[in-house]
Amino acid sequence: MMKTIFRSWAVSFATVLIAVLAMAFPAPAQELTPVSEPPASGTFWLLSAKLNQQLSPPYPCDPYKGALPVYEMSGFPGQYVVGDSPEDYQQLQASGKSRALRLNALDSEGIPFPGGGGGGGTNTYAPPPDISNYLKYQAQTFAVIDTNAVVATDTNLYHACVAFTDTNTNPTLQISQYQPGCLLLKASHFDYSAETRDFCLVVCDKVETPLFKAIDLSNPTNNIQNGGWLVQGSVPAWQVTDPMYLVVSNISTVYNAFFRVIPYSGPEIQLTGPQPYDVVSNTIALQAAITDLSGVTNESFEVTVDGNTARYSIGTNNTINIQTDYNPNGICTIYANDANAARIYDSSNPPDNAKIFFSRSASLPLDFENDTYMAFAGDNSSPTIGTTYSLFVINKEQDIEAWISDPSDGHNVAHYVGHAPSATTIEIPWDFTEADGITPYTNDTYVVKFVAYDPATLIVTNSIDRHGVRKAAANIMCYEEEDPSVGGAPNPTFLNNQANTYVGSQAVGLYESLYENDWPSTTLYTTDQIGGNRDLSTTPAWPAVLTQGTDQSFANQILLSLRSFAYSDFTFYMGHGNGTEIGGGPKGSQFVKSYLGTADAQYNASYQANNSATPNWRMRKVALWACYTDTDPSDTADETFSTWPAAFGIGKTAEQTSSWMMKNVGLFFSGALPQGGYSGVSGGTEVEVAVMFDDLWVSGPNPWPGACDPTYSFAWALSQTRGMNPELDNYYTYPLIIGFPYLNFAGVYDGEFITNNISHVKMR
Repeated sequence: MMKTIFRSWAVSFATVLIAVLAMAFPAPAQELTPVSEPPASGTFWLLSAKLNQQLSPPYPCDPYKGALPVYEMSGFPGQYVVGDSPEDYQQLQASGKSRALRLNALDSEGIPFPGGGGGGGTNTYAPPPDISNYLKYQAQTFAVIDTNAVVATDTNLYHACVAFTDTNTNPTLQISQYQPGCLLLKASHFDYSAETRDFCLVVCDKVETPLFKAIDLSNPTNNIQNGGWLVQGSVPAWQVTDPMYLVVSNISTVYNAFFRVIPYSGPEIQLTGPQPYDVVSNTIALQAAITDLSGVTNESFEVTVDGNTARYSIGTNNTINIQTDYNPNGICTIYANDANAARIYDSSNPPDNAKIFFSRSASLPLDFENDTYMAFAGDNSSPTIGTTYSLFVINKEQDIEAWISDPSDGHNVAHYVGHAPSATTIEIPWDFTEADGITPYTNDTYVVKFVAYDPATLIVTNSIDRHGVRKAAANIMCYEEEDPSVGGAPNPTFLNNQANTYVGSQAVGLYESLYENDWPSTTLYTTDQIGGNRDLSTTPAWPAVLTQGTDQSFANQILLSLRSFAYSDFTFYMGHGNGTEIGGGPKGSQFVKSYLGTADAQYNASYQANNSATPNWRMRKVALWACYTDTDPSDTADETFSTWPAAFGIGKTAEQTSSWMMKNVGLFFSGALPQGGYSGVSGGTEVEVAVMFDDLWVSGPNPWPGACDPTYSFAWALSQTRGMNPELDNYYTYPLIIGFPYLNFAGVYDGEFITNNISHVKMR
């Protein structure tokens, strides 16, 4: 059968308008408590509709903006009733209260209210608030239905799925109402076998709204659009089947909603300007044409050169001005990375195991050639090295001069002047002191200014890495049990048994018996080989298992352990993830909750640094074997702690490999991580692969007594794991090493790694 590759689907899909469904609110009698000021968000019902025996639509916020009384429903958290009867309005006007004045002001703005301006006449109702599409559909949730599971667990849902008729051979999206506030969708004949983008269900309030819009980086306010298409839910390309049954629940009953299906993985970026491999120098200009979904307002754009920080500015028409002399000469690749949070979700209740962020990139290789350039900035150096260096290259004899200064007030802390007799590399050393060479420098940034009198002037602001990495110690070990009632493949009970076997005995046994004096030790390591304090402690017991009834105790054990310097590593061997949380499970399952998020992890990991004189807090090694544990393939670890790498203090790969700083590393996944089917065997599970990876990194290629070797790199361990499990090595799962890829288990060489000395690392 011929396969059709769908790449430009502008109008070929069925578009369906959802009927506005009215939902009655619970009877308010003797259950209403007045609130002084209504909250900014919640579910608001109109009292007048109930009094007139009508059905009230739920509003996401108070449509009268606090002008009328608001009552909270006892026993219904987040549910409110707006007292909008004519009597309510008349009483407020008679009393002269401020709310009545506010209501008159609303009337002057053209917002209708019950009874009109004088309180008389018939009831009229306020239109739905004019809010963004993101807020309109924020409560809606998306899930893919496993029809094999619902056959046994929900026959009504199964019969509703098979009730769809299908006489079409073209890609078709069908929609049907299934129970109040719930829509059932069937996607038929969508072929993603050659597609690298995700299958995305997008939603908008107006079908005529353009699907995509041009993004203007220089004027972000032009990108803001109150209405536009956004992602309701996504399915990785490799999981697309024919047919697929989808469900959207908690649907908005106030606003129209149109759905369509498109292939989407983030913004489309095209770079123009110099041709590939052109020779360029000084400042060059590129043009970035960026298109994205029409409802997106939160683009995050970054330009790097070979993954390193670039000096650039953005002008009108998306002109990117890059100063090439702040990167080494030679063939360099410019990367333009754009990311967004185009998926509709409630940030206080993110979806389980669903992709939240989307990102794309474009690249352009060029030949940088400058007479004077910066070879090594010295950024993010650690004071533990004693002296940091900034390196500049000149191509001819000339005078040079350099200053190091404090950016807070501009005072100089070091000054250098001299003459270079020929082309050479100039080293600018600094010992982290004030100008007297004794007083410690206390600011966290410093400025290096280099002048070559040919002429050329380069100025760079560097950071100091005062919050270093933890000394190599024990490994926090945990995994999540699957809900046995959900079904599917692999079987949840089988997965749980595998996790108990491979983590509960094999992995724990490895980390409990690392030293030669341990019984029964396989590795026979000494403290001279790997450092001290590497064995697991007997209290608390490991692994920590997130299962039904242990939600809070699991979180407490993990967070308290993150506060202890007895642990430098963190491993989540199996479980769910959605980008900001690990834990939870498939939609419809309340087996466990998501009890570990990026904010709590970061706060507790850095607790010692925040509450004691000990500065080092960043974890040394992290491995999160779950979906979407890093949702930005551009290797981002920002300082907002909104991502898992940042939460554990894992620095960017390019930053760590080009700086003299303390090193750490993490393994994350930017896509959907399959739970089974590894090594060509249906029973091969994710947890087996995760434990295999740890065993390789800790023991090396010869895991038997006396032959183990702790000096193999983190990247080597992943490469070997990929080779034995090729299912990992695809563009749907996105296994990512972020940080220092050469880090090995043997913590005794961490001091050498600061200066990028990897002489004690084995990589093959």
